Amino acid sequence: MAMSKKVSLPNPQRFNLTSFAEILPARDPIIGEDPGSFEGFHGGLMHSLAPLTPYECIIAENLVAIEWELLQRRRMREAGIRRIARQAVEEAVVAHRRSEGSNADDEAWERHIDALHKQRPAEGEVIEG
Repeated sequence: MAMSKKVSLPNPQRFNLTSFAEILPARDPIIGEDPGSFEGFHGGLMHSLAPLTPYECIIAENLVAIEWELLQRRRMREAGIRRIARQAVEEAVVAHRRSEGSNADDEAWERHIDALHKQRPAEGEVIEG
């Protein structure tokens, strides 16, 4: 007696489900996630994985969730690195501008002092008037 190689797929409706993915807990969006981006990612990866059995569907759903979380964590890490770099550049620019301002203030002060010295009589000089 030869065994059939045809896989008979169970129907989720027999279990009052529209999809076996309903067995899994609901997925909350990750903070900063673009609305609707998960659905496209999910559809593409599920099409690629092409699960056939309910168990394969559950495994595929878990793989999709893991991959999505990894992508989002990378995105958040890169955003954090960009934020830190931007802050460092901003602090460097502010420090540079402050030093330029300080140098300009120092130069103005020196000019003021020089002007006062020029107005002041030299030692032993007699001021008339």
